[in-house]
Amino acid sequence: MNYTYTYDQQDVMRFNLDLYATNRKTSQFWENQIASAINYVALLFVYAYVFDANIKENLIWIGLFTLVYFGYLPFHHKYVLKQSVKSFVNNPLNKQSFGETTVTLDENGIHEITPVEETKIKWENVNEVREGAEHFYFYYLSNRCISLPKRAVNDQNEIFALITEKSVPHRKL
Repeated sequence: MNYTYTYDQQDVMRFNLDLYATNRKTSQFWENQIASAINYVALLFVYAYVFDANIKENLIWIGLFTLVYFGYLPFHHKYVLKQSVKSFVNNPLNKQSFGETTVTLDENGIHEITPVEETKIKWENVNEVREGAEHFYFYYLSNRCISLPKRAVNDQNEIFALITEKSVPHRKL
């Protein structure tokens, strides 16, 4: 099975968003942000108790600030991620990575040809196949994968049959 597609900025963005959604550090980020907000509110009440300050008149502002903070968190993290991807894409050293890419899936393994490099991976070395909304990700190391957009694939059942035949773990994101 031979697939040819143009690797572009949207593919990089989609990969990073899929990785962000399934990453363990993302859940730790949310836990840390929620814990810091709870600590902030708790410190306000401790301050009011210790210094005998009346915070009732400021309670509306504190609540409003807390709501805005929690409402802003999801957008901020995705904004930072998008800016990171944008800086990667606009880096002159990475510009050559984009362009026509060919991925071949056969009995021996996966063969990827990009404008920069050529990669051959045997099926024994593929750790997992993750299926995102728009891509298949063939992980051969914990931090390295071959990305195959679904737009380049005519029949997804061929891919499922091949990875089942080769006993490669598969999961949806």
